[in-house]
Amino acid sequence: MLRELRVNWFVHLAGAIILTIIFIQDLRFGSLPNTFAPLFIDSGRWALRFLLLSLSITPLYRYLRWRWAIPLRKPLGLWAFGFACVHLAHYLFSQGPEADWVVLLGQDFVILGLAGFSVLLLMALTSNRRAMAMMGQWWKRLHRLVYGAGVLVAIHAMIGVVNGKKELIGDSSGSLEIRFYFVVLVVLLILRIPAVRRLVQGWLRKAPPWKAAVRSQ
Repeated sequence: MLRELRVNWFVHLAGAIILTIIFIQDLRFGSLPNTFAPLFIDSGRWALRFLLLSLSITPLYRYLRWRWAIPLRKPLGLWAFGFACVHLAHYLFSQGPEADWVVLLGQDFVILGLAGFSVLLLMALTSNRRAMAMMGQWWKRLHRLVYGAGVLVAIHAMIGVVNGKKELIGDSSGSLEIRFYFVVLVVLLILRIPAVRRLVQGWLRKAPPWKAAVRSQ
């Protein structure tokens, strides 16, 4: 229990520090266009990063038996939602009073982003023991939708880059970065396929001693 509290506080501290740095950078470069403001760009980046980290916990436990990582899954997911809230709030409040909301919210990558945010919102609202008790077996099924959120958010970012909007990424390296995140997401999804799971687990059982030591950590 004490170890779980320590790792939880580590994630919360890291998230708070990152968010503080982003706000400070935004104050320093506040003259930049809204879609290139550090608060907008980096909050989107970190939302995706924390989401991928959260999704990686189950494979780390399933394949490497890293039990210590399990308590990290919930706070990582909550920080992904938190950064997504900042990202969405900045987008909404940065629009002028004469903004055409039908056009703005009707863009394909915006729709995908809102859909991904809706899934994260649902995950956040049900990430407590009371919800788990009330929903029973449906809780686990519901939270599998988080992989769908990952797909929606990744495609949201990729379309934004392709369209030149760069809503998540505001520099030349952003395209490569988002592609890398998309590859990571695809790998995480592949690892959920039962046949792949059996293949990888069989290979790990035959792993040399040094790999077995890594699994036992």
